[in-house]
Amino acid sequence: MQQTLNFDLSEQPIPVLLRGDKWDSVWSELTDNEDLNFVDASRGTSLSSLITSSVESIHTALIDGWTMMIGYSSGKDSETVLHLFLMALIRAVRSGATISQHHFILHTDTLIESPEVRWLADQKLAELERFIAKENLPLTIVLAKPGISQSWTGRILTGRGLPTFSNSTARQCSQDLKITSAKRAKAAYMRELPKEVRQKVCLLLGSRDAESTIRAANIAKQRGSSDRVIKTKDGGELYVVKNWLASDVWEFLLSAGMGSAYPLPSYLESNVTTAELYKAATGECVWSATEKKASDACGARFGCWACQAVGLDKSMETLLATDPERHGYMSGLNRIQRYLAKRRYAWEDRHPVGRTIYEGGYIKIQPDVYSPVFLERLLHVCCSMDYMEQKRADELAYKLATGQAEDNDWNRRMAEPQFRIISEEALVHIDFMWAFHHFNDKPFHALEIYHRVWSMGDLDLLEDEPQCETVPQSPIPKRRNVPALAWGSLLLWELPDCLSCFQHHHER
Repeated sequence: MQQTLNFDLSEQPIPVLLRGDKWDSVWSELTDNEDLNFVDASRGTSLSSLITSSVESIHTALIDGWTMMIGYSSGKDSETVLHLFLMALIRAVRSGATISQHHFILHTDTLIESPEVRWLADQKLAELERFIAKENLPLTIVLAKPGISQSWTGRILTGRGLPTFSNSTARQCSQDLKITSAKRAKAAYMRELPKEVRQKVCLLLGSRDAESTIRAANIAKQRGSSDRVIKTKDGGELYVVKNWLASDVWEFLLSAGMGSAYPLPSYLESNVTTAELYKAATGECVWSATEKKASDACGARFGCWACQAVGLDKSMETLLATDPERHGYMSGLNRIQRYLAKRRYAWEDRHPVGRTIYEGGYIKIQPDVYSPVFLERLLHVCCSMDYMEQKRADELAYKLATGQAEDNDWNRRMAEPQFRIISEEALVHIDFMWAFHHFNDKPFHALEIYHRVWSMGDLDLLEDEPQCETVPQSPIPKRRNVPALAWGSLLLWELPDCLSCFQHHHER
């Protein structure tokens, strides 16, 4: 039978552990704080009532024996869900309730996230790990990363596939970089749990109706609820911020922190850094106390720096435009993203020969994945951007060591490289795949490019990208089927020059 959480302290069970901190006093704060209890006439609700309702639903699920899983991106919505969950979890732990000991947070690192987002997520996860240990909470952080063949380098730079472009019917990148790796990490964690625990796992979701009509329709389709767990074939789901607006989310986060200025508790010093990043990426104030409109979310979206599904990366470009001194180190990454977007319809950049032998012994001649020549340049560019980032960090580290730069948090952070596109593991994988597909006329060509950059300083920084015009959209050249003949057959000499055909098609 479900138990209802009542925040009237006189009716709470006798706690077995009280520390007199914000996590204990938050319930009276939710009752007494005038700002948190302000009721907007147009909505008839207050932030306090939203928090109370959300925490109550999580606490009820905990008491009912559910093991809670949070998909955590470190963005504003998942951060809100995490804070609400911690409030409910600490309440249950300190009151001596019998609950699952296997709750977990699942975080996926795509390996190509915006360096600013990646850094912030890493800082938060480190703080959360310390907080979990300090409070002795039954909570585990599970980290997921794509396998080498599913990574961006393993899919694009090896010639195995193309980026997911803006009008693609399927988001292959999401499948490879996020979904598959998250499922693998979750399965590995779940295998170690008792059977009865595996059968009762509830996913806490940060989706909100106010995000869009499509999102609201999808939540409704899943029968999503904000006040009770809805059972699914995989366990359960709970949409704890379903009825929240973007303004509610920001008001909540900016009211949570460790200092006395913040009425709500947090495992972080504050959430100001998160708000500042959103503000820098949108060029607008992300929150104001008077914004209570139901129409909208803030519109900020942080994607992978190489993402082609969004066309131009507005969040990255806004960061670079609003504070080039602070975020300028990412300009090379944005240049790669723009170059790939501009060359989307450049069919001459594609490999013309398909790898599949179809029924009847034919292969397809039609632009497919990137050509060996294009991939060689793309690898050269990526290695060059890595080299310049390492050089930038090394120069600042030297200035710090010699007293030429101020010793502060920002400079200490930036004295380390903020990204690395081509790891040594990725390089070996790329080189192997190029050799496997006979891309080059000599072996170890990828290693040679890497050596030219790192040992000889032979760089390609895509300096031609700003002047590079966007190739206009055009239909893919018509497919040609040719027989897969035996090696050395004289008939091979009768085949047309396919690259010339593609170039002619593009010029028309």
